[in-house]
Amino acid sequence: MLKTFGILRFLLIAFIFVYYGTPLDLFLLSNGYLGIPPTKILLAVASAYFILVLLEPGNITLNRTANNIAKAGWPLALYVLFCGIFVAWGLHPTANVRGGGAFIYLSLYNLFLFAIGFTAFSDKAILARWRWLVFMPFLVLVISIWVEIKFPLLFTDQEFGRKSGFAGNPNAAAFFMVIMMLMMLDITRPKLLDMIIFGIGAIGVFATFSRGGYLLTIVLGTAIALRVLSSRNFKSIATLIIGIVLLYGFFFLAVTELHNLEKGGAFQRLDLMLSGDVEEIAEGESTEDRKMLLRDHINLALESPFWGHGTGFTYTGQESGGPHNVYVQIWCNQGVPGVVFTLAMLFVFFTHFLRYRDYKGMVFIILLLLEGFLNHNIYDQRPVILLMAAFLAYSVSKNWYFVAMPSKTNAMRKAPRQVPNSSRLPT
Repeated sequence: MLKTFGILRFLLIAFIFVYYGTPLDLFLLSNGYLGIPPTKILLAVASAYFILVLLEPGNITLNRTANNIAKAGWPLALYVLFCGIFVAWGLHPTANVRGGGAFIYLSLYNLFLFAIGFTAFSDKAILARWRWLVFMPFLVLVISIWVEIKFPLLFTDQEFGRKSGFAGNPNAAAFFMVIMMLMMLDITRPKLLDMIIFGIGAIGVFATFSRGGYLLTIVLGTAIALRVLSSRNFKSIATLIIGIVLLYGFFFLAVTELHNLEKGGAFQRLDLMLSGDVEEIAEGESTEDRKMLLRDHINLALESPFWGHGTGFTYTGQESGGPHNVYVQIWCNQGVPGVVFTLAMLFVFFTHFLRYRDYKGMVFIILLLLEGFLNHNIYDQRPVILLMAAFLAYSVSKNWYFVAMPSKTNAMRKAPRQVPNSSRLPT
């Protein structure tokens, strides 16, 4: 019975991670394939999961979740305050109240999604298969990108150009793949399978032709290399070298298959990025537009520098394109308090991971900080919210799950030697 309940809980969470972590829900909704709002589907699936958690004998998952909340209290508190300030600034006189205040309620939706991810990674049934939980949306997203390359008209009406699969945006797709790779990989002692996964993800990022994606992939690869080299483990270093060779092989295969990107400026974009010519890159696709949007939003923020203009204000009028910088956007909408809470949240998360010696969690916050300069709605992205909660819960869960439940082999190796009682020895 316990095993059946555990499998059902895993399947429900797996659906949430695949459906909202790719994000397939927005793709289906925007293309008219879905008649039911994603929020209602999430509520139904999450309710089924929480009912199974409540019905679990002994309330094991509830107790573990409560224990993890106590251990991760400060990061959780800052995230709740971060979402709360978006709701509070919905009362601003110039806040965007279109769609019944959709931009305001979005923060509550994000908080609910975060709670699902945190509870899931406090669940023994999920932790037993957590790599599969992240690998499934990762694989679905990568496959969707390559399917779009082969059959581009299945996704959009544009045959040529940059590809993003279900993510809908090449830059967002690249970032999603990078943080999913980070979550899955064993960066302390990588195995050959880890390097293959990294290669697959790197090729997926390559197909998006995202400059930010390339930068973050290099940051991730550097973090892995530094971690492996610092361990001074010969086997891990050898695996890293083999992985680099495989990565070049994957890139060769990818370039030969990217014939659908030859038109539409994709390879020209790559040539500009690799040439190092700053002037040519500045004149490249959408760069000048982004600079203009950023300047416009900075000027907009200076009109009300402390209190901002209210939640969702930047999605109204001519500034609806967004500044491609989350810190400038939060400054425009929530003012100085919003920026302070954002940076405080990142700092508290980083120090939490540092205290728990969670190297991957620290790298995740660094990647999130960098992506904030390239993406203005990064904290509303479903994959980011789910993985942010997963990293936090995993940092405190692994101390009780993976230590309290060692493998049989390790248990036999660490078993103390039995010394016979001297009083029972024959005289």
